[in-house]
Order: sequence, then structure tokens, then C-alpha cells
Amino acid sequence: MSCSYVTVSVCKVLNVGDHWITVTNVFTLDHPNDVYVYDSLLRQVLPTDTVVQLTSLLRRHVESDRIRIMFGNCDRQRHFSRLCRYYALAAAYAVCDRRDPSGWEYDRSVMVAIIDNNLSTNSVDVVPPDVTVAEENLGTLVINIPYVMSHRQRRALCSR
Repeated sequence: MSCSYVTVSVCKVLNVGDHWITVTNVFTLDHPNDVYVYDSLLRQVLPTDTVVQLTSLLRRHVESDRIRIMFGNCDRQRHFSRLCRYYALAAAYAVCDRRDPSGWEYDRSVMVAIIDNNLSTNSVDVVPPDVTVAEENLGTLVINIPYVMSHRQRRALCSR
């Protein structure tokens, strides 16, 4: 099998069960298989189905058989909060404006108001940080793509 690849920037909000996260390679275009994950639960692991989504998405765009995932230090949602979709969208809006949301903390009511307005008006206004703290990444994970993707997924992405 041979695959054809195109290098592009990606910013996606992914559903990971009962939670939403943002993934992007916008800040690593020299290495498009290096991906930032912004997760308001600040988890440093990814469920298998999330890894499959990510590798399926990026496999079309990178030549490497490995993806390096860096977990960005984004704002953490409160325990039992149902605002994860807002945090994921706030991170995505910042990324699409070429701004790294690492270290940003949001005023929750301002975040919800701006995002609700964005969704009702088809806007992409960035949610401004209420506070900015240190931007140190939380951790890094390297994934070998061929071991994650099923034979069917590889066939769908590649042609003879």
C-alpha cells in the first residue's frame, strides 16, 4: 500500500464520550505530527477512541508513522461542571486566531456569553483570558500510528 499526504494545519473540537477537547497542530507546522491537546479536565491520557479519531484525522496530513501529543496547560473546569464544550470552543477560537491558550484562565460567565453569541451569530470572537499564568505543558505522549489504526482504517486512507 502507498499513501499520499498533504501537510495542513488542523484545529478540531473532538467529542470524547461525555467530554469535549480541542486538538491542533497549528503551532507546530514544521512538524505537523506534533499535536497540542487542550483538555479542561487536565488529563494526560487519551482514551483509545480519541487516539483513533486523532490518528485518522492526522494520518491524511502527515508522513510520519508517529504522532507526538503535547498536553497544553489550559483552564480547568470545576468539578461536576458541564462547561467542557465551552472550554473546548474557547481554546479552538484562540487557536484559529493563532493564539496559544496555554495558561489562559477564563471568567466563566464572560466565556459562556461570548461563545453563546458566537454560536448564534456565526462569529469566532476569541474569549479573552481573565488571568494568564505559566504556560508549561503538562506532558507529552508519543503514539505509533500503525499500531492504533485498524486494517480497515488504513485501507480507507491509502490506495494501492
